[in-house]
Amino acid sequence: MWVGLLAAVIFLATASLSQARQMPESFADLVEKLSPAVVNISSVQNVEATAQRSPFPPGSPFEDFFDEFFDRRQPGQGGDGQAPTRKLQSLGSGFIIDPKAGGDQ
Repeated sequence: MWVGLLAAVIFLATASLSQARQMPESFADLVEKLSPAVVNISSVQNVEATAQRSPFPPGSPFEDFFDEFFDRRQPGQGGDGQAPTRKLQSLGSGFIIDPKAGGDQ
């Protein structure tokens, strides 16, 4: 029993040492190795704002109040007579993975 336990401990110790040798020595080494695979993606889009529908039925006493409160305008009634526009932005990042490389660079 002790021989089996000792063999398991030795096996686990050597397995963890082999993994430790494969890891980069520092974070800077890891960044240097992987930075060519990192990509940044951004997009910017100008969209024409659409009029939001009131949650109240037409003719409701709350309709006028909330239209004034939220300053809702009909389409084409922006401050200068043009439909108001909004700028939508998104940003992301990721890695490019080459299946032919098998994870090694």
